[in-house]
Amino acid sequence: MEYFSLASLLGYIADAIELQPRFAGAIDCFGYNISEVQAFLETNNPRIEWARKISIAAKWLNEAIHNSTHHKPKWMVSDDEKQFPICDNSIEAVAVEILTHATGWGCRLEDNCDTTLRNAISLNKFDTLPINRVQDRVNEGLWPEGIGMLPCRIFFIKEEILSYLTLNDIPYMLPINPITNKIKYETESTPEEPAILKIQDTKQEIHQKRIGALESEQPQPTEKALPAHKWTDMTKGAKIDLILKTINALKFDKDALPVGSGKTLGAKSMVREQLNHLSYTKIAFDSFWRNMKADKHISDAK
Repeated sequence: MEYFSLASLLGYIADAIELQPRFAGAIDCFGYNISEVQAFLETNNPRIEWARKISIAAKWLNEAIHNSTHHKPKWMVSDDEKQFPICDNSIEAVAVEILTHATGWGCRLEDNCDTTLRNAISLNKFDTLPINRVQDRVNEGLWPEGIGMLPCRIFFIKEEILSYLTLNDIPYMLPINPITNKIKYETESTPEEPAILKIQDTKQEIHQKRIGALESEQPQPTEKALPAHKWTDMTKGAKIDLILKTINALKFDKDALPVGSGKTLGAKSMVREQLNHLSYTKIAFDSFWRNMKADKHISDAK
């Protein structure tokens, strides 16, 4: 069986949304003639745009869960001992809290960036603008504080949740050419991106256009099956590339990877789970992961 985590599902819905660029309010008055402001916006606007897409995705899914007359898909939770998700509908209440919090992420992050920019402009201290991304304030990130990796441990059965999205006119865009499991990508080449649809359309129009785009514009899958890769057959570079793609697909920052605890899985365990079709030993994968950290390809969160 195939499963999609709650976190991955929001990403698939967000990938079907395109938003017009929307800058922090203060820039409307000052334009782009200040290099520090330009750098600040170039760094933070892509993250704001993604946060807004995720917020819309969370709102749509939350609305369907609350108001749809269609039968809800089963809620599943990862079971560490069994090593597969099991049905647990009691997790729905927690999932709704997660979705409700995620719905406001875009607005919170945009307000944070806007406030940071306004303060710098009002004080005429542009050198105070952070070089890197503006960080989420406490309990204002995508997920509520204290839930760990729970959004990545809540699952749906693939066929059930995709059918539910379709019945509720919620668009989604899955990566092309699956290998196995939940994360789907090519190991050696990247296919062209599917057509992205405009948020200005209604959800029904988006869904209809998405189907048309998939039929007419996406590269058609070949009859030949994807090669069955084994860990021992892959080069070091291919392994690094595959792990980095998986980290990105799980929506982690490769330079700030969460570390597991007794109750929650860390990034390493979740990546290893996604790549378990490659027939490697846990010792071999853990050793390669340590080498990637030593070579600065990845880093744990501080």
